[in-house]
Amino acid sequence: MKQVSVSNNTNSHNLSEEKVVKNALFKQADYLPFMLGIFIIGGLLVIPFFWGMVGLELSYLEAVPWSLASCVVFLIAFRRSGDISWARAIPALIGLMIIGETYSAMTEKPAFGAGGILGFFAVVICGYTGIGIGKLIRHRNRPVRIGAILTIPFLVLLFWLFFGRDFRLKSQRASSIKPSPFPTIEEKIDSSLWQTYKNNSCSFSFRYPEDKYQVAPDDEIIYGREGNLDSSIKVHFINLMGYEPPKFLYGIKLVDKNKRTHMRIWLFDNSNMISIDSWYSQYGFYPDNFGPSIGTRPEQEQPTQDFPIKNAIGRQVTLPEMNGEGHYVYILKGDRMYFVYLGETSIEGSRILESLTIK
Repeated sequence: MKQVSVSNNTNSHNLSEEKVVKNALFKQADYLPFMLGIFIIGGLLVIPFFWGMVGLELSYLEAVPWSLASCVVFLIAFRRSGDISWARAIPALIGLMIIGETYSAMTEKPAFGAGGILGFFAVVICGYTGIGIGKLIRHRNRPVRIGAILTIPFLVLLFWLFFGRDFRLKSQRASSIKPSPFPTIEEKIDSSLWQTYKNNSCSFSFRYPEDKYQVAPDDEIIYGREGNLDSSIKVHFINLMGYEPPKFLYGIKLVDKNKRTHMRIWLFDNSNMISIDSWYSQYGFYPDNFGPSIGTRPEQEQPTQDFPIKNAIGRQVTLPEMNGEGHYVYILKGDRMYFVYLGETSIEGSRILESLTIK
């Protein structure tokens, strides 16, 4: 009877072990190749490119530390048996978020983590790729082993062949940008008595001289009506471009006593995390300029000069207009895109724009 009891306990123990293995994402023997795939393929290639360089327009060297930090979260979260320890994963993820927010607040530079469902699947796929390469390296056939060993350097080479040119062009373009014709603030202007407009729900504020301007609501219908259009600017965009404009969330404008618009701030939904370059390619300077109105050489009118603003990414450009010059600014903050148009390049207008903050 004792032997039967021991046998039953042993069988029960084996069944529990099989259950753990079945519920795991990989076998214990594949732990090291899985992690190498995450750190080498994910941490050095996939995450820096898609999250850092495309999503936030960071350089490769700026994106890699946060990419590897994301991989460390997965290293902490996964047990060697292949399952996830949520007791370790959640604190690690929260810790990365706190470090990122602290870094952004202290340096005014963006930080990121490859989180969410998309980030999880992308990193796990990189881990499985590592397992596949590991199995090929252990293959008995020598040419197969050599090919597997050379796979990662080959992927790095392909990475730079396909994407390196665009990154070099961006660097050359950034270094060749001429100083903005927007005036520097040398003239003394007393702004201590200026009114502060603050919108908590949309997370932005700015200061302006209340004796000259007032804040008025603005949206796609108002814009179309003031532009003498038969419909809203949204319908006009669809008719002209053949697709929907970005999703409008909120808008205001700064008008003088004659109701002339001096500045416009519109907030758009950017749930797809489109970069400023891609946004401009699709929407131009919607609602002010887009499609044929951009001109025959839109790349010369693209906002490429950095716009200094805390905790966000800003790009700006000043363009000639019929009545002078217009200043266009795009500000990327998380899943939102702010569009700012300033219809003058005076010292006072510069001071108003300089006071803009995004929380």
